[in-house]
Amino acid sequence: MNFILMTQFVGLFMGYIESYLFWFLEEIGGTKSLMGLTVTVACLAGVPILLLSDKIFRKIGQPNVQVIGFIVYTIRLLGRSFLCLY
Repeated sequence: MNFILMTQFVGLFMGYIESYLFWFLEEIGGTKSLMGLTVTVACLAGVPILLLSDKIFRKIGQPNVQVIGFIVYTIRLLGRSFLCLY
């Protein structure tokens, strides 16, 4: 049950980020270059993780990887919410 619940939350976070990222950046005055750069940085950061994913899963296990992913998405969304305050 925890697996399904955590998967739904991570999917919700990912959907939120993907759906509203450009809208949010446009609202705070971001340029088109900044919007492209955010996608580029996210993709470049994901490549090493993808290449090392087998070793990561074997070393710390699938549930721990999910918890780390959940924490990273939470930090990412909190950081974005703090941007709204300024």
